Amino acid sequence: MTYPPQGPPGPVSEGPWNPQPPQQYWPAPPPRKRNGWKWALSGVALIGVIAVTAAVAISMRSDRRDASAPRETYDLASADDTGPVEIIIEDPSCDAWVPVANTFAGIQKKGWTERDSSVPATRWTPEQRAQYEEVRKAALTAADQTVALVRLTPHRVMREFYEQFIAYSRAYSDAIPNYKPEDERLARVMTSTSSVLVYVCDAINARSAAARAPVGGN
Repeated sequence: MTYPPQGPPGPVSEGPWNPQPPQQYWPAPPPRKRNGWKWALSGVALIGVIAVTAAVAISMRSDRRDASAPRETYDLASADDTGPVEIIIEDPSCDAWVPVANTFAGIQKKGWTERDSSVPATRWTPEQRAQYEEVRKAALTAADQTVALVRLTPHRVMREFYEQFIAYSRAYSDAIPNYKPEDERLARVMTSTSSVLVYVCDAINARSAAARAPVGGN
C-alpha cells in the first residue's frame, strides 16, 4: 500500500468546510468587595483629623496672640505706664495711703514690734495672742483700704507695691491663728512694702524726689 492511498476519492460533504475554533473559557473576575462604606468612613475620619489639627493650630496661634496682648486693665490709672521707671515726683494715692499706713503702724507699736517672733502660737500667753490678733485685724483692714489705691495710682511701680502689701498682709493674717516662726517672713515683707510706699510718698511731699528727678530720672 502506497501513501497517499490511491483510488477513487470518497464522498464529499456538501457546503464548504468551516471548522470552528475550540471555545475558550476565561476565568470570571473576582466578585467586587462591598467595602465602600469603609472607605467612606476612612475619608470622614481623615477630614475630622484635618479639621481638629487646623483648630488646634488656630487655637495655639490665638493663645500666643492673647499672651502678647495687654491684660485687662480694670480701669487702672497706671494702665498706660509702660515706659522706663523713673523717680516718682507726684502720686495722688499718697494722700490716702499715708493715713492707712500710720494707723497700721500705730497698732504695731503696741508691743508687736518688740515681740519674740520665735515663739509659736502654741506657746503664746493670752496677752501675746491678743496682741497678734489685734495686728491681724489691723492688717486685714489696711489691705482692704489699699485695694482702691491699686486703681488710683498712675504708676505701675506703686501699684505693684500696693498689691504686694495687700497679698502679704492677708497671708500673714491667715497664718496668725497657727503661727510658726517661719511665718515671720510674711510679716517682714508686709512691713517692708509698707515702708517703701511711705518713703516714696515722703520723698514726694518733701520735694526731694522732684529735685533729684532731672539727675536720676534716666
